[in-house]
Amino acid sequence: VLRERFPDLLPLYERMYPHPTASYGGVRAGDPHAIGRRIHELCAQYGISDRMPRPIIPGDKRALNNRIVEALANECYWMDLNHAPAQRVWAYRKAAWAIEDTEQDVGLIYRAMGRKGLEGIENVGPRMAEVIEKLLPGRVS
Repeated sequence: VLRERFPDLLPLYERMYPHPTASYGGVRAGDPHAIGRRIHELCAQYGISDRMPRPIIPGDKRALNNRIVEALANECYWMDLNHAPAQRVWAYRKAAWAIEDTEQDVGLIYRAMGRKGLEGIENVGPRMAEVIEKLLPGRVS
């Protein structure tokens, strides 16, 4: 169809899709991390987020947990784009998953037990507890 109806686009198509059977895997789009960073810069320039916000229902007993998960996931994404050490990225990712699975409000855990309470959450060690502590309302970053 392309050859018949749009012959002028054929050379570009063949450069982008070097193998006729390849789907999007054959696209030569450059470094995806660099593309992500550029998208982030452009969005910041125009005052919009480059990330889809998590749905947080007002009044939900786990709204704070969801906000923390969103912040950790966004940081994880940004670290990944900037080639942060994989171990650090995974620490954020696993902590976000653990908080997402935590039934109790993280703020309540913190008020009752402090940083040790945060460290009691699976995959949240002392350093990650400090990161989470700074995300809690009323805490100074």
